[in-house]
Amino acid sequence: MKIKRNIQVILLLAAFIIILMFCSYVDSFYVKNAIVTDVKKETVILTDTQGFQWEYSKGNFTKGDKVKLTIHNNNTGNNICDDIIKKIKKRD
Repeated sequence: MKIKRNIQVILLLAAFIIILMFCSYVDSFYVKNAIVTDVKKETVILTDTQGFQWEYSKGNFTKGDKVKLTIHNNNTGNNICDDIIKKIKKRD
């Protein structure tokens, strides 16, 4: 009976840890709107609605494209300088 109880406690703790990890993962991403301001060879230069400039080296974009950026915050809270663009999608 004691072994069964210990297994239940371990499973409950494991489930709790998995939920916390998932919440942390989801909180690490955010979305911004931006415009492609320049394209240099394979590098796309973007400016978001707050005036921050970003670079991205994947995709087929042209100057003037309106895009949505999915960005990872590198788990550094409000420090935007080390954030990484993970995905760009054209907007209508």
